[in-house]
Amino acid sequence: MPLTLNGANQMALERDTGRSGLYATRTDWVAEQLTDYGERLANPLSKGQKYVPKSRGQSKKYSNVRVSRQSQLQSKGPLQIVKVPAKTHVVDQENVGRRLDNYLLTIIKNVPKSYIYRIIRRGEVRVNGGRKKAETKLQLDDRVRVPPHQASSASDPVISQLWRRTLLEAVRFEDEDIVVLNKPAGISVHAGTDKDFGVIEILRAAIDPTVALVHRLDKDTSGCLLVAKRASICRHLQAQFRANAVKKTYRALLRGHFERQEIVTQARLSTQRVEAGQAKTRVDRSGKTALSRFRLIRNVGTGVHAGAYVEVSIETGRTHQIRVHAAHLGYPVCADTRYGDRAFNQHMIEKGATRLCLHAAELEFDHPTNGERFTASADEPPDLSKVLKNLSAREN
Repeated sequence: MPLTLNGANQMALERDTGRSGLYATRTDWVAEQLTDYGERLANPLSKGQKYVPKSRGQSKKYSNVRVSRQSQLQSKGPLQIVKVPAKTHVVDQENVGRRLDNYLLTIIKNVPKSYIYRIIRRGEVRVNGGRKKAETKLQLDDRVRVPPHQASSASDPVISQLWRRTLLEAVRFEDEDIVVLNKPAGISVHAGTDKDFGVIEILRAAIDPTVALVHRLDKDTSGCLLVAKRASICRHLQAQFRANAVKKTYRALLRGHFERQEIVTQARLSTQRVEAGQAKTRVDRSGKTALSRFRLIRNVGTGVHAGAYVEVSIETGRTHQIRVHAAHLGYPVCADTRYGDRAFNQHMIEKGATRLCLHAAELEFDHPTNGERFTASADEPPDLSKVLKNLSAREN
């Protein structure tokens, strides 16, 4: 069980341990000290014995390696730093047209993303003997030399059979090229700083290690998620998203009754990275173009529980576009903790709204192999249906 420190333990930790060793960030140092301090609490010293911190006496040195705190605490033993020699990779047909940075992210394991861009910027990565930029598109038989580097020995995250079964049951369509699933709310689409795995890591373990995300959904958004089985298929589909050739339809529960059947907004949006790297989007006249259409399905609830169940189609795909546009129009999405109405969210908990009431209902795109128009849909999740049912019941 991960160790939780109270104020006294935290002070003792800072007093008794030295900040040194081979760590990429202070977070990594803290992770090891938490493990070390946990051992001390579990195995107290006898009277007269003196505790010597494991890291004291080592020189302060940082590497290109980053290890998550959760991985550090759950590992059976201390994570090791391994030296990886220089290696030249030859680009095959599957990776033709791929950006250099994206290609390196797939062949260099257990290093932070920032390290990839640093070695490209410094010219340590060579393509056919020359320096290249991150956006360089690779060609067949290009020779990509990766410099010697350090990496963590951390193994792939352990994914339970329950998670594998849950996502396999969520698959709505699968062929030789694509997988479409009804993503459950509450799970991120990929691993991050505070999570060892997401949807794509589970699918790689359960279906095929080469599958790739075509687009993204927020953690608390449920619904249609498109996954490609090969890199070339992924690039083909992502090109459709960039060209706004994919029709995206959502269902959302908003605060307040709609007085019109349809509301359209083209408010421009800009996105910034704020605390802990989280995205924050706002309406900005100098931002990027964005278009959202909100069509009323039905008004539900009364009084403090008044809401509008709507269908939303977006012709662009800006970060948090629907949530920001809805709030801008005065109809924030129910249970949106970032852009929503706190008082309304509290009232809606009584009706069962415990997560963002936003569902990706449908995707329409050209199939990457036969070129035919393909429509994928995801049924309304039970938790959202329950909220709507509770709102439709007579108010007490």
